Amino acid sequence: VEALRSRGFRQYEISNFARKGLYSRHNMKYWTGDEYLGFGPCAASDFAGKRFTIQADLQKYLDGVKTKGVILSECDTIPLRERAGEYLMLRLRTVDGIEEGEYTKSFLLPFEPIEEILLRLQTQEYAAFTSGRWHLTPKGFMLSNTILVELLEAQQKSKPLAQKR
Repeated sequence: VEALRSRGFRQYEISNFARKGLYSRHNMKYWTGDEYLGFGPCAASDFAGKRFTIQADLQKYLDGVKTKGVILSECDTIPLRERAGEYLMLRLRTVDGIEEGEYTKSFLLPFEPIEEILLRLQTQEYAAFTSGRWHLTPKGFMLSNTILVELLEAQQKSKPLAQKR
């Protein structure tokens, strides 16, 4: 981290560095939970709340396209709580981290159990709160798997927030 920083590279994700403004926009789609579409045999997509994969066999794929037949090998609706876990896991890989309002609005789960852990991690210099967002520090990145397990366990135990009518 220090060697790259001293050479003008900025860490923007746990294992990725780039000069200012030259980060991988492709990978950031995954880490921020944005939708993406893949085209062609074996391509993966995450779009409109579904995650799907096109079958790997080229001829079956071409036949399916020509006849407007089946071209998907998998298609799953991802439950909201699983998406919430992905949000924590993927966003905390980035230096931008997570934000309370984003989390509660998107997943209808309380942020307090997550924040309690982050506050404790902050005292140990594994997490930091900057510009309204929680993120892991370089020291925290080194223990990210352990930290994420703890956060995901807390998230799994939390009760959904009541929806406003």
